Amino acid sequence: MKKRMTALLLALMMVLGLLSGCTAEAPAAEEDSETSATGEESAEADTGEASEALTEIPAEAREDIVSYLTDGAMSSTDTVLTVDGEEISAAEYIFQLVYQYSYTSYLFYTSYGVGLDPTAVIDEEAGTTIGDSLKEQAVSASEMYATLAGQAEAEGLSLSEEQQSELDALAETEEDILLLNGTTLDGLRGVYTRNFLAQNLEEHLLGEGGTMAPTAETLASYAEENGIYTCRYILLSTADLEEDDTEGREAQRQQAQELYDQLSEVSAEELEETFAGLQEEYNYDGNTDRYTFDNDDSLVSGFREVVAELAPGELGITEETDYGYFVLLRFEPDEETVRESYVSETYNAMIDEWMADIDAQPSEALDHLDTAGFFERLTQLQSYISQQQSESAESETADTGEAAESENEDTEDTTSQEETSDETTES
Repeated sequence: MKKRMTALLLALMMVLGLLSGCTAEAPAAEEDSETSATGEESAEADTGEASEALTEIPAEAREDIVSYLTDGAMSSTDTVLTVDGEEISAAEYIFQLVYQYSYTSYLFYTSYGVGLDPTAVIDEEAGTTIGDSLKEQAVSASEMYATLAGQAEAEGLSLSEEQQSELDALAETEEDILLLNGTTLDGLRGVYTRNFLAQNLEEHLLGEGGTMAPTAETLASYAEENGIYTCRYILLSTADLEEDDTEGREAQRQQAQELYDQLSEVSAEELEETFAGLQEEYNYDGNTDRYTFDNDDSLVSGFREVVAELAPGELGITEETDYGYFVLLRFEPDEETVRESYVSETYNAMIDEWMADIDAQPSEALDHLDTAGFFERLTQLQSYISQQQSESAESETADTGEAAESENEDTEDTTSQEETSDETTES
């Protein structure tokens, strides 16, 4: 697709790119009942026979990607879910299922360095697999976006000109992109439309000038209630020192005190700039920016307490924490961070309220969807397409290199001929 994609599809394509070479294994984690079950199932899957790799895109996939992936349980145009009378097609639902799988796989890969096994059992009593859980998550996501789209339409909202142009540009989407996402052009348009309407609803209600937009007083109260603070810090670490290394600990304490004393002599106008310079030079963990946190963040004991006691613009210093000594400079809470947090929390609460009252009717086709077979066909197809795209990119790079080399040779030949001509003329 030539034009920019929305965050939803862009995030999915990033995930697919990162996962193109991953295998299905379970993460190395603490041995609890769920993790152990996942590990055992994954070990069995890894020692079994590998699925036969595709040598081409199956004709059935090109004809109807949804029917191919679901082994005929549903076709692209089937209605698989109805939410308050709003019909959701199989092509839209399968997009959400592929997204849930790809995003969860991405989290596994970045957290543990391994892929995700959809057949791993996570509830032995119920026999629920990761794939089954993803299936339900996709239902929930489909219900949510349909609900938000309905709320947006009830508010009289529609797509902006820019959004409509982006929707029209989807006509240029390449077939491989649709196949990777397990959807059709109409399915993709449906997903985009609901996503746009959800964005517009949030902006209409809680954005600048919105009907429920927070005031400065509301944001200030929210920041105080939720313990939102912004500061800069310099950490003089003692974490790597031996417990009885009193000399080393005293050296770090003195260094922290010297920095605090030095900063105390700086004018208010120059304080942050000076602090930032010392932060870059001395801060153990390398952070050189302002740092914003709230009550939900887990912080080393002693850090939050000192920041909370400071007034904006005031310096502070901690006693020795488990990490070492912190020199601190507090600021007013970052307004944009507070606003984003408030809007997110408020909008999510509204979504929960709307979702509690929906009338959702899934079709029997969802009951017949075999997740193990679905994800096996999906990963085979994604692997083949990713491999073809990789080989195509390598070929283009090689062709570009050969063309450049040929051009250099032609330039050298031309230069040589010109030099020979000059020599002849001079003779």
